Amino acid sequence: RDGREHTSLVDALRKKGGSKFVGESTVFLSHAWSCSASLVFSSLGEWCARNGHDVSETFVWTCIASVNQYRVQERRELGIKEPLEAFYRCLEDRVRDIGLVACFMDRWSRPAYTSRVWCHFELTAAAAQGGRVEFFMPSAQEASFLQALRRAKPDRLHSILGSFGVTKIEDADATFPCDRANILDAIASRGGAVRANKAFRTQVQEFLLRVAKSHAAEYQEDLCLQRNVRALFAKLGCLEDAARMDEGVLAFNVGARPANDPKVVATKLNLALTYVQLRSFERAAPLLEAVLKSRRETFPVGSPQLIAVMGYLADVQRERGHLVDASILQQEILDARRETLPPEDPKVVDALLNLAATCGEHSRHLDAAALFEEALELRLRSLPPDHLDVATAAYNLAVARAKLGKHEEAAAAFREALLVRRRALPPDHPDVIAASQGVASCLERCKRADEAAAILEDLHDKTSGAAAVRLALLTPSRRPALAPEVGALQRRRARFGERPNVVFGRGRELAMSPLGGAVSAALHFSPPSDGRQTMRHL
Repeated sequence: RDGREHTSLVDALRKKGGSKFVGESTVFLSHAWSCSASLVFSSLGEWCARNGHDVSETFVWTCIASVNQYRVQERRELGIKEPLEAFYRCLEDRVRDIGLVACFMDRWSRPAYTSRVWCHFELTAAAAQGGRVEFFMPSAQEASFLQALRRAKPDRLHSILGSFGVTKIEDADATFPCDRANILDAIASRGGAVRANKAFRTQVQEFLLRVAKSHAAEYQEDLCLQRNVRALFAKLGCLEDAARMDEGVLAFNVGARPANDPKVVATKLNLALTYVQLRSFERAAPLLEAVLKSRRETFPVGSPQLIAVMGYLADVQRERGHLVDASILQQEILDARRETLPPEDPKVVDALLNLAATCGEHSRHLDAAALFEEALELRLRSLPPDHLDVATAAYNLAVARAKLGKHEEAAAAFREALLVRRRALPPDHPDVIAASQGVASCLERCKRADEAAAILEDLHDKTSGAAAVRLALLTPSRRPALAPEVGALQRRRARFGERPNVVFGRGRELAMSPLGGAVSAALHFSPPSDGRQTMRHL
């Protein structure tokens, strides 16, 4: 607006009598210039209709129409660089004043929007100013996205998420390389690329969820779409949304179909598993019980469909503290596995481990030890002796024997686990340390303090103070040197309420190692860090 010939499109419209098409901006449009104007504005009309915006009262700010591009081009031809900082401040002011940013994606698969650095830049400014961001795309593309979601296999959902293109500003492009370099510098000075990328991914994910929710009516009849949409919710961490969706679908199916209808049963199972992921076990239990009852009437004993639900329910009952109910189900699973599979089959061993862990939690330590011993024998028959699963089975047996007060036998099993782990893992790995601590604790209880002290001395440099406490008790000559470390550990525990992974004090029970994690042949609520089967806490 400098009084010279050639103005912005907005000013030209106003001067030529098109004032009804010009007004105070209500929407900031962020889009890639490669998209055709007809596609952008027809999609804007659809977006207004969907969101209840009056088209006659919706005024869109877009750089191609609101910025005087003639002056930008003149300065570029004269070699005068536009100061990006000034542009960024102007952009932030516009976003803050308008308050709503509409981001246009021309298609759901590899859209132009995600590949342009200017689009990332505008979205970063919107996030910085707290502006409301809404993505939109043509209705035909939304339908195409849902069709792709309907056809996808659950384990291929990541390919659909990846189809949304570049989600890192470092990988985005610009027409002029200098623009790209300047924008990356500006982003670095405003929280960095990591922060900008996180904001971008969050907005794209929320857009995906909005598209899925807007077509909720289609889920009630389409089990494939229903399954994949809830998997998409779960993958994006929106479990409450997944649960609400499943609850609505279940209410519809229960009212329209018999209780044993496969769609009703499948929806109940979906909802139960969503509750499990939310750790809402009280809500999951009655649904799983209903599913199990239906499947007992439909499938033969020992069928995978029946065993899977029994495994889910057993784990839920264990989490609820209903250990008797859990052990009954796990015994039934073990019996079915033994009838249909060879003894050394991993599924048989998994069933043994699950039942043993529950017995241990129920203080049935003699039963737990017998089951763990059988599991170890089967592991040795089916795996090489230096396999880490053999070490885990030996470790679990050692803990069970320690619970029974058989410390000599427990120490031997701990040593067996330690030998394998030392060969396969780094010396400071938590699993190696846990086995070493187990050996030391059992030796101490067997009145073999010198041997225990030697192991603790080796552990001293690898642990954060727990070994120092026991070492100070076992070797009085080391107490002055260890006093500062022991004092620091005690102060930290008093401040944060920390407890050691393994308790070494006399007259106290041996606790579980850092390997803790629920075991299930069907579903792992809290898997161990190394992904191997192990007991949860015995």
